[in-house]
Amino acid sequence: MKNKIIIFCQASADLLYTLDLLKKYDQAIVYVINVTSNYDFLVSLNLRHVEVIYLPYIKFSFFDPYSILNARNQIKQKWADLFKNYSGEEIIFFSTSYDWFTASMVSRLSKSNNIRYYNHYDHLTSLQGEDSFSLKRIIKREIFKFITNTRFKALSKVNFPKFDYEFYNINKEDIVVKPDIPQELLYGPKEEGNKVLFFISPAEIDYLTKESFLELMQILIRIKEKGYRLVVKGHPRLGEPKQFIEMADIIIPKSIPSEFLNYNCYDFVLGVTSAALCYPAEKELNIVFSLTDKLVFKDKAKQKGFKDYINNYSRNRVLFNMDMDKLFK
Repeated sequence: MKNKIIIFCQASADLLYTLDLLKKYDQAIVYVINVTSNYDFLVSLNLRHVEVIYLPYIKFSFFDPYSILNARNQIKQKWADLFKNYSGEEIIFFSTSYDWFTASMVSRLSKSNNIRYYNHYDHLTSLQGEDSFSLKRIIKREIFKFITNTRFKALSKVNFPKFDYEFYNINKEDIVVKPDIPQELLYGPKEEGNKVLFFISPAEIDYLTKESFLELMQILIRIKEKGYRLVVKGHPRLGEPKQFIEMADIIIPKSIPSEFLNYNCYDFVLGVTSAALCYPAEKELNIVFSLTDKLVFKDKAKQKGFKDYINNYSRNRVLFNMDMDKLFK
């Protein structure tokens, strides 16, 4: 075993890799960035020799110079309070997209520590969107740079701001194989009977036309009429859309990461564009359907982008041709 590691856990998808890394070290500090459910989950495990610290995003307005200056001062204070004295440490972060707070700390830490960019999904999200020139985005990039004293890219509105990790000579490690999860950490509902697991987040509702949203509701009603319990799992930070709360027979707490669900409890898994569909499909833990092809999106390009992402991240193991008649024979 190695001695110590410091990890920036930036998203729910990072938890699987965070726990896998923790097994290899005697001591660790995990900084959980902005997602309280991730913090709650890690704390609930009572991991020995692991300190878990929650750090919310620093809020500011692009249109308020005072808030921008205040955010800059808060970054300086966080650096002085938590990170300034690190030297010679092994430090891992997972993503260069959106999370400008982690980028601000990692860029400084790179001067005297061994930083590893542990990429397990950025290469797929980067396929979404197209590069384009935007003066507005460039101005925002410069504001982020002023706040953080860190370089960012502004090629695409998707994944913006994009941390320019290469400028800091940070090593990138591409992770292809998803780790397995110990059986004792898996979460499953205690209720008996046939169950369908449905992944949905509030943002997905906004992607659909009004007619298609009603069609989605009818699909779920039909599933329930066939005698299945509807188990709903929402977004790890935003939770489940209010439209599905009354319809759900069981709601999985948002503090439970989707990778840590016991998929043997369900007859099949269903969703629209959720990245949570990819893990059980790629690992072949259950039959997994996406309704992306079956529903109508307001933005066709976005619909295609979601489908491509799901295919890539699941190794083409998510099914899009859900046939209700055959499924319920």
